[in-house]
Amino acid sequence: MLKQLSNLLMGGLAASALLLSSAQADWRKDFPEIRYAVTASEAEADMNMRLGPFVAYMGRELGVPVRIYRTTDYAAAVEAMRADQVEFFRVGPAAYALADRVMGDKAQPIATDVTPGGVRGYYSKVFVRADSPFQRIEDLQGKVMAFVDPNSASGFQAPNYYLNQAGINPNSYFANTVFSGSHENSIMGVINGQFDAAFNWWHNDNRSNPHRMADKGMINLDDLRIIWSSEM
Repeated sequence: MLKQLSNLLMGGLAASALLLSSAQADWRKDFPEIRYAVTASEAEADMNMRLGPFVAYMGRELGVPVRIYRTTDYAAAVEAMRADQVEFFRVGPAAYALADRVMGDKAQPIATDVTPGGVRGYYSKVFVRADSPFQRIEDLQGKVMAFVDPNSASGFQAPNYYLNQAGINPNSYFANTVFSGSHENSIMGVINGQFDAAFNWWHNDNRSNPHRMADKGMINLDDLRIIWSSEM
């Protein structure tokens, strides 16, 4: 995934660098360092390990050092871009919609994620504990539901849309709704019994946030079960 994302994103970045070099040969004097914002959805060491090779490659291609700029949430990444604190950021579609609303053309999309299978879309799914009695989303009435962040596509915006389409008002249907702050927090909260269910992102049967957490030894996939899925 990293290699494919690097190829796709760096294709756009390399093209941008070439255009900048042609129009303004000394652009690096104004940008001695490129700041790349990502949301702090996982431990710093894990994020540095996962993104380190990509950031190093970006620096070699652009000819200036690239530094990961960790933000607390999606809105903070957008605000960092708006305030000229970063040059690039990586956010999902809901956060990009926020950026477009508050910045307009100042935020320009140049690339999108592509899975190893060549798919650009992903899903929002509801996860519950495997040993829970819940089999469908209707079983969660009066239970505790975890969302991720107000500007998360898979963790709030898409679920909120589909729930309302089904005639479910999250504020009154569930006993309590919370924003966990990250996709990992939501999954850990379900496994630990803090939440009855949680929305999270899912690409395919081999790639999802729970898969990433399992690869890091944080959870056992057998402890989770999916009871609902959005459209891609």
